[in-house]
Amino acid sequence: MTNEQLAAHLEAQEKRLLSVDTRSIVETIDILLADDFLEIGASGAVYDKAKIRRLLPLETPTQRTLSHFSLLCRENDTAVVIYRVVREAEDLPPAETARSSVWVFRDKRWQMRYHQGTWSPTPT
Repeated sequence: MTNEQLAAHLEAQEKRLLSVDTRSIVETIDILLADDFLEIGASGAVYDKAKIRRLLPLETPTQRTLSHFSLLCRENDTAVVIYRVVREAEDLPPAETARSSVWVFRDKRWQMRYHQGTWSPTPT
């Protein structure tokens, strides 16, 4: 897989994880997240896979739009991506986060191993 193909694949996987439909299906979350997954949320809270499996299906459905996606680096079976997300909820102003993820190739598929989001002051 070329870097361009990998970037397109990982961007599609990131979009799946942002999708309201995916976030409510624990089986899909299990496929996309590595067992040793760890996240540091934009709030600073730390989440492991078990907590994500428990919380995502309970969250209020929210529209999220991904932009500025880039494959930052790739080394063997590990890839780092960066991008921005704008969250739009009916009762809240739009909020933008800068995000990064580490993906690993395990069990014949790419799985997210680490994720971090950081609040941005205003959407672009």
